[in-house]
Amino acid sequence: TDTNYLPPIWEYSHSEGISITGGYVYRGPNLPELFGKYIYADFGSRNVWALTYDGINPATNQLLLTANRSITSFGVDINNELYIVAYDGIIYRFTPTASIVAPSNLRLIVNSPNSITLNWNDNSNNEEGFKIERKTGSQDFVLINSVDADVTSFTDNTLQESEVYYRVYAFNSNSNSGYSNSASILTSAEDESFITPHEFRLNQNYPNPFNPSTIISYTIPSSHEPLSGGARGGSIKVQLKIYDTLGNEVAALFNEEKTPGDYELTWNAVNLPSGVYFYKMQVYPAKRGVEGSSSNAGMTYAETKKMILLR
Repeated sequence: TDTNYLPPIWEYSHSEGISITGGYVYRGPNLPELFGKYIYADFGSRNVWALTYDGINPATNQLLLTANRSITSFGVDINNELYIVAYDGIIYRFTPTASIVAPSNLRLIVNSPNSITLNWNDNSNNEEGFKIERKTGSQDFVLINSVDADVTSFTDNTLQESEVYYRVYAFNSNSNSGYSNSASILTSAEDESFITPHEFRLNQNYPNPFNPSTIISYTIPSSHEPLSGGARGGSIKVQLKIYDTLGNEVAALFNEEKTPGDYELTWNAVNLPSGVYFYKMQVYPAKRGVEGSSSNAGMTYAETKKMILLR
């Protein structure tokens, strides 16, 4: 019966398009006029719209632009900024309209059970500084400190046992930016073992998408168990390579022995075209190495992640 279905909140005729390319409700900090609106497109007409609906009043639809190519997909990054994928293989994004562009890619490094260091990307050129907020458990965010313009790190030496969240925003005398993404950590004052890595981990690069450089971080644990043969722990050799979508190697970042700990490096793709790339980390016992390996025998760990170079 009709009561089994919900009516659509918006519809348009074939005179306006032929195929909806679904999108996202915009939640990013840098396009305040689009916040809370559903951004979508039509593959045939190439129109990109913003649909406003509050659940009570009739929906309204705003034409944002007509693209040069058909729109095939939408995506968002860690900061909830919107990206548009066109049929020409290029990924597009909107030009920020906020008076101060928000910082992004907030991440943290553990120094001790009571200390972490925050780092973030500065995307504006008109801030007077950045303010750092912290939330403990289920409490609200509170301002804990500020730093000057162009400073992109802060160390918090006042951690206590709890789940802690951080976020950052830029400010000047006239305005504040939106918030960065949040970063969190579960701390334990009694047990310091949380700062010792216990498993191999290859993290998602940041920023992503990027142009032309990005940071890749990874973890080597204090003990490890090879997947096929070999003794637990011991010296290991780590290799990190970059591949294109055809499987061609485009860069070999390192191939060397590593001790336990957290690492990060910056990869610059200045000479490569836009597109999707993959980075792969492989770990072997040092006595075997990875050079000339024709099989995965003795491999301790392998992981691959995807990243996008956007010109």
